[in-house]
Amino acid sequence: MSGRPGAVQTGRQACRHVIIGHGPAGLSAAEAIRALDADASITIVSEEPYRFYSRPGLAFYLAKRVPQEQLFSRPDAYYRHWRIDTVHARAEGLDPTARLVHLAGGRRLPYDRLLLATGSAAALPNVPGIDLAGVVTLDSLSDTRTILDAVRQARSAVVVGGGVTALELIEVFLARGLKVHYLLRRARYWSSVLDEAESGLVLKRLRDEQVEIHTETELGQVLGRKGRVAGIETRAGQRIGCEVLGIAIGVQPRLELARPAGLPTRKGVLVDGHMRSGVKDIFAAGDIAEVSDGDAPGHLNMLWPVAIATGRTAGANMACADLADGPAAHGDTAGAPGALYRPGTPFNVCYLADLWVSIAGQVSPAGADDDLRHAGRGSSEAWQAASPDGDALRVVSGRAPGAYQRLHVQGNRLAGAVIMGDQRLATPARYLIEQAIDLGPVRAALLAPGADLAQVLLPFYEAVRA
Repeated sequence: MSGRPGAVQTGRQACRHVIIGHGPAGLSAAEAIRALDADASITIVSEEPYRFYSRPGLAFYLAKRVPQEQLFSRPDAYYRHWRIDTVHARAEGLDPTARLVHLAGGRRLPYDRLLLATGSAAALPNVPGIDLAGVVTLDSLSDTRTILDAVRQARSAVVVGGGVTALELIEVFLARGLKVHYLLRRARYWSSVLDEAESGLVLKRLRDEQVEIHTETELGQVLGRKGRVAGIETRAGQRIGCEVLGIAIGVQPRLELARPAGLPTRKGVLVDGHMRSGVKDIFAAGDIAEVSDGDAPGHLNMLWPVAIATGRTAGANMACADLADGPAAHGDTAGAPGALYRPGTPFNVCYLADLWVSIAGQVSPAGADDDLRHAGRGSSEAWQAASPDGDALRVVSGRAPGAYQRLHVQGNRLAGAVIMGDQRLATPARYLIEQAIDLGPVRAALLAPGADLAQVLLPFYEAVRA
């Protein structure tokens, strides 16, 4: 966002916008409101004592790859210039009738329009000892302080879970010089997204880094001494000594404000395409937003770009008086004015065991049985969506040393892709999926046994882009 705030809207009282949550959804909403309304009052409420920072950058900071300063992209002057107020306090409750947010300490914050962008929080297993000092998650900048304290005197760590965050924790502990044990509930890593070969590539690289991997192993209890972690015991009775236990079994949308306030929820807060909830003048965006098409359930997306897009849509519609003041039927968007969010191809680029991995579209492999018990941060439930009616998926793959590509072809369209290592196909694959490009001219060559996928798709991508 640059230049001056949006055009002044005169002839009405300044609208009071309150945003709960200072992540990508909350800040994007604030920026969208200010771009459209120079008069609006905008307040972001966050219980964290920091300005906006990069959650994906936390592991890079802890692994000593980037300095802490690089996590922050908005200086204090930015908030002053755009007249975005911040309140560092915990929101404890909502009163939609009186249009009030109740903050810890008794303060009440009035609003005309409210956005819930509270994100998600790490889930913890229900096992004895889980509350001992030395049990850590990687959700927030505050968590990094806890992790740094925990590893300072530690010699070994255990990581439990799957998905992106588990690998982040492993890399952090390795970078800090700890011996690492990794517990997987299933036979392979992140089996709802990666196939056997892809999982094997990740696990091999972890073993090369001296990580001891325990497949088909579940945490039974956390062992303690003087209030701190001293080890773990598996459900099978095996004991492993450690001073730090990293938990990465998934995240859950933070609905503790939404549900008591009467907002319709399933796995997340149900919103329509304008990000309106079922309660008048309350919107939701980011990890907690479940965009619902009438009675059809939506997907949870724990993806940074989706948080930005839904936050921007919510902010634009909060600034649109006709829309915000209209009916709050969360399944009804027909004829409504304002910005409309249309879920695109779920896409993410992550760093797994020193490999860049791009994931787009429908990618769930055969025989998937996930290590995660909840939605994973950095992932989308749409990746595991069932195939729509029509032609069955055909899976083609290509291998090279330290690299792997898997493409899901449905009829004459590319439906999904997993690109590991060499990233030349990542952007072309995403484009072909999003634009539903007809693969007819190259389909036979693509499906031919032993096909060089890059050699087939890169020239085709250049041609359709021309």
